[in-house]
Amino acid sequence: MHAITSHVLPWSFVLLALLCSSAAPRAQDAVEPARQSSQVFFFALKGEPKREPMDAALAEMGAKLVFGPARPKSSPDVGVVAVKAPAVVTAKNVEKALKKGKVRVESLTWAAYVGRKNNGALPSFAEGIGEKELILGMSGGLRWFDEDGEHTQFYYVPKKIEGEEILEKYGKLYSGVGGGTLGQVAHESIHWKLAAEVDKRQAKKLEKSIKKLPGIEEVSFSGTTLRVRAALADLPSSGPVRPFGRASARSVADPVGGSYPTNALYDLLLQEGLLSAEDAGDEG
Repeated sequence: MHAITSHVLPWSFVLLALLCSSAAPRAQDAVEPARQSSQVFFFALKGEPKREPMDAALAEMGAKLVFGPARPKSSPDVGVVAVKAPAVVTAKNVEKALKKGKVRVESLTWAAYVGRKNNGALPSFAEGIGEKELILGMSGGLRWFDEDGEHTQFYYVPKKIEGEEILEKYGKLYSGVGGGTLGQVAHESIHWKLAAEVDKRQAKKLEKSIKKLPGIEEVSFSGTTLRVRAALADLPSSGPVRPFGRASARSVADPVGGSYPTNALYDLLLQEGLLSAEDAGDEG
C-alpha cells in the first residue's frame, strides 16, 4: 500500500504543477504587432468577365484575382471571386477595376465555421438538386461556400443574411433528415506586445473602441500585452489568405482560407502611442 502511494503522489504533484503553469498567462504568448501589407475582398460578378481589361485594371493598383470565379449550378451567370489588394486600396477601388470586365459587381462579406457535421442525407424534395445548391438555397443572400471536413466558409450579401443566421438555417435544413450543424463560428486570438503599459482608464476607453471593430468579442490588457478574441463572421474583408482546409496547392481554382484583418486594430493602437510604426514590421 505504501509502495503504491509513494509512486502516485509525485505524479499527482507534477500534474497539478503542469495544470497551474499552463493556466497562467505567459509573456511568450505575445508577438510583435505587424501591419498587414495586403487584404482580400470578396465579390460576386454577374456575367462572364472580359478578363484582359479587368486584370489590367487590377494590376494597375497592385491587385489580382486569387480565387474564382466559382459558379453554382443554380446560378451559372454569377461567379464569386477573391481579390488580393494592397492595404491602401479600398473595396470601392477594386469594385471599379472589376467593372472594367463589363460585369455587374456585388460586394460580399464572409464567415468561417468549424465543426460541420451531417448525415449526408438530402431531403427527398432535393433529390437531383445536389447538396451545394440545396445549401445555397437557404437564403437569397448566399452566393458561395466551400467545405473541407469540419471547415466551412461562406460568402454572402451583407444585410441580407448574417453569420449566426446561416448556422440556424443550416440546422433547420437538416433537422428532418437526422440533423446537421456547421458547428460554430471560427475565432482567432491576437496577442500583441505593446510599446507601453495601459492604465485602467485608458484600457476601458480602448476596450470600447476596439469592440466597435467587426468581429471583436473580447479585449483585455495585462501589462504590455493586448489580448483580443475575434469572430470570423460578417467580415467585409480578410487579412492574408491561406490554403483552405487540407488543400496545399494554390491556384485560382483552389478555395482560400480567410484570416482576421488586423489593420484597423493596428491603426487604432498606433494613434494611442501603443505601437511603434518603425519597429512593428510588415506582414503580407
